[in-house]
Amino acid sequence: HFAWKLLHVTTASRATRPIAASRPLAASPPPPRQSMAGTQWPRGPPLRPDLVGHSREQDYRFSSSTEVPGPQRPPVGGTSGRSPAYYDSRHEPSEPSVGSVDSSQRVTIQLVTDEKLLSDLIEALRQIQRNGKVGRFGKYLIANFMFMLVLLGIEIDMSSMMMSAMTFWDYNVPLLRVLLVFFVVSFLGPLAIQTLAGGPMEDSAGNAAGGRQVPPRRGGNRSFLDTLTSKIHAYNPHGGAMEPYHWIPGVRFYLIVKESYSLTDVDAIFKVNSLSSFTLGVYQIVGILTTVVQERPINLYVKVNIFSQVLNWGITIAYFATPISKWMGNAANARTLSRHFQGIANYWAEQQAHVRAQVMAVDSCHREETQRRIVSLKKAVADQIVEAFFGGEDEDPERGQVRREARAILSCMRDQDMTELLVLLRDQTMASIDMSGGL
Repeated sequence: HFAWKLLHVTTASRATRPIAASRPLAASPPPPRQSMAGTQWPRGPPLRPDLVGHSREQDYRFSSSTEVPGPQRPPVGGTSGRSPAYYDSRHEPSEPSVGSVDSSQRVTIQLVTDEKLLSDLIEALRQIQRNGKVGRFGKYLIANFMFMLVLLGIEIDMSSMMMSAMTFWDYNVPLLRVLLVFFVVSFLGPLAIQTLAGGPMEDSAGNAAGGRQVPPRRGGNRSFLDTLTSKIHAYNPHGGAMEPYHWIPGVRFYLIVKESYSLTDVDAIFKVNSLSSFTLGVYQIVGILTTVVQERPINLYVKVNIFSQVLNWGITIAYFATPISKWMGNAANARTLSRHFQGIANYWAEQQAHVRAQVMAVDSCHREETQRRIVSLKKAVADQIVEAFFGGEDEDPERGQVRREARAILSCMRDQDMTELLVLLRDQTMASIDMSGGL
């Protein structure tokens, strides 16, 4: 109210300022000006920018038939019979109609709608996986640790055997000397037979199918994805041929630097550890008992023997009495699949970086090709999500409608949604590795 009066005083000298031609003047002169003293004016909305610069009394110079947006005051003397609240209510903001929504608001509404639909779908798919206990891969982490522990146990067993052999030989006990030779032969003989005369046994379906894997195509757009696919094999659960690096001390550490250990490696390592426990381990136990019975000093070598036997017999019992070896074999497959999907994510990020760089370099030719690969990858992921989570066929009257609606929602996929969808596909694929029960 105060600002209104102040504006009236400061603009009184501009009463003769010409009005925009777009506003027709009224045919009749304005009503005579009366004193504002004692009049209770309604508190109207803020002045519009196009009305700043002339007084409010000039609004009365417009024709009464013309709708003038903006603040107005009631006629002097109150002859209209309408309360001041009527004039306030005429200028209260109303809800915008659909036609009055500008382009920026339409874009915002569309973005919010797409975000809501896609987020709800992804959360529903995650809940389905949680209900089916999909995505629980903690046992594979334990299995990877156990694989390292088995390697360590075998090396300690071999080392302790070589350290304590001279100690037990000096006991001058004929039985210990005979057992040393016997158990060494018992350990090396079966390994040599299996390695040399065991016959080749293919450890994967790709090799068993008859020949080498087809090398990936060089060049082209799918060479990287072909390389990823060439690393995936269905490993034979019966295992494969035993190799020298499975049982030769020191050389066995090749499994650590190997590209990826397989189920054959796990099975071979456990067999070597079990054979070591039943041969060299038994000899060390006899030597430890002889040390205690003859009350000989328990030196460092004997202490290492004791630790080695506790560790290796624990691993041997776990191999025969628990499914840890099965977990370790499946962990090799799980890690391969996990790396496969990580490679797809890396490929996706690379395409994103390429298209950004090509836009900056104004490289329209390569940009169109990269953009085509991005769109193709999005469509492929959307189709795989529908196939993995929505049963039925597109031609099915009932299920087909649901599948089409899911595809319509996934068509709103943004670049940052690709990672979440890849995680869903990865977990769904890795859940197919491990079968419950069995031996």
